Amino acid sequence: DYLPGYKRGKRPLDLYTPHNSGADNYPYLVATAFFADRALYEGRMREMLRNEIRYTSVTDGIPGDLQLKEQKLGPMSLFGAAEYAKDGLLAITELLGRTPCFYRMADMTAALMTHAPVKSDFGSLPDNGAELNGDVLQTLVRLAPMTGDARFWEWAERIGDAYVREVLPRNHGLPGHTWDFAKHEGPDRMRLRDHGNEMVVGLVLLYALESYRGGERAGVYRTAIGHMLDRILESANPDGMLYNEVRASDLQPLNRGLSDNWGYVYGAVYTFYMVTGETRYRDAVRRVLKNLPKYRNYDWESGSHDGYADTLESALYLVAREPVPEALDWIESEMRTLINFQQPDGTIERWYGDGNWNRTLLLYAMYK
Repeated sequence: DYLPGYKRGKRPLDLYTPHNSGADNYPYLVATAFFADRALYEGRMREMLRNEIRYTSVTDGIPGDLQLKEQKLGPMSLFGAAEYAKDGLLAITELLGRTPCFYRMADMTAALMTHAPVKSDFGSLPDNGAELNGDVLQTLVRLAPMTGDARFWEWAERIGDAYVREVLPRNHGLPGHTWDFAKHEGPDRMRLRDHGNEMVVGLVLLYALESYRGGERAGVYRTAIGHMLDRILESANPDGMLYNEVRASDLQPLNRGLSDNWGYVYGAVYTFYMVTGETRYRDAVRRVLKNLPKYRNYDWESGSHDGYADTLESALYLVAREPVPEALDWIESEMRTLINFQQPDGTIERWYGDGNWNRTLLLYAMYK
């Protein structure tokens, strides 16, 4: 997870975790090697995957944290499996297709759902939090149509029903941060950056699939998810930027920092527009893109490159659909700032987030 020379506080060295290195670093080593060094891609990167399966699998392929020097493996981590699948293996699959990473993702996700521990009125869920459940949902909605495996459809709809039919109606239209599925209640919090916004994206993707299939859920989901997106947009600042965290009840900011992951949520907003044809959701995306020049040199994440990487990733995904001139110009100026984080030895900040730097540079190169 960390290399010697990391400067932002004491961190453990010689530790591999699937939710950090697996999710944020490994996939972009693979993608970089695919473009820049095909022999490395076919060799060392495949060997890394083999070793990850061999040395970190705890139960039914669900990984745990591995202490490298001590060769000590921790307990199985459903969070690690969910993050590794959604942020890591899914990224490789969307770029490169059905490589061995696809099959690792499918098998690991099936094992995760088989061991889902949280009881609800809709069946067993992976967690009581919007992050882990949202991670899994985002993976399931890709695996269901890719495989045709009915289990993935059922699991996706189980999570979707739990949130659309219980959490959203009882939590001011928002998925919230955590939810007690036994007591049917949760704290008055909604996190709109990572570690919270994953459920928003997952629900919209599931609605898109339900709409495509024409099932009975499509109508129910459309109303609830449209209301969810309306409330999120209502919580934004005058430029359309999202706060890190708001109260679900009255949308007042609990953290006035701006989310560097704004585009993940706006990607969901745009998907909803593509499915429904309701142009006000497209207009919301264009508004935030037009206002990006106001945020040149904004400190997205306490001086770390990772905030710049995520906010630029946000913009790059959206301008692929809506090439707003102001956003294209902003990408050029902020990309120079991101590039300048790189050190002479090639590393960025010497932690697993360096992979996210590579991700954004690859997206920028592909855009060019």
